[in-house]
Amino acid sequence: MTYTPDCTYDLADPDMPSQEELAETRRHLLTDLRALSLAQIEVQYFADEDTAHVETISVLPATASIAEDLQRRAAAFGLDFTFSVNLGVKHALSNQGTLTWDLLSDSIDIVHSETYVAVENTTHNGL
Repeated sequence: MTYTPDCTYDLADPDMPSQEELAETRRHLLTDLRALSLAQIEVQYFADEDTAHVETISVLPATASIAEDLQRRAAAFGLDFTFSVNLGVKHALSNQGTLTWDLLSDSIDIVHSETYVAVENTTHNGL
């Protein structure tokens, strides 16, 4: 099943969770998601300037359903975790990607893309 939670993340907020806080959130969330017999959760996100948001959350098995509160918690963790790993994202024009969490092995993969505006200068003297 695919969800579109209302989760926005302020990239300019200096109060990002610490690694310890992320680890604790991960443990609790993993327990709650496994209790629903989920095997995987996928969080697709997009960030533009100072704001990131979750576009969709997909779960496996696809027939499973998760409560709105758990969707928001998973979305917030997905953004917090992704932006703790990709520290340069605050300086890009836009970012997008997917966090895939294998709940059976507790392994997270992130595919992250950043869009920049590049400026290239060329100088020709004394031609």
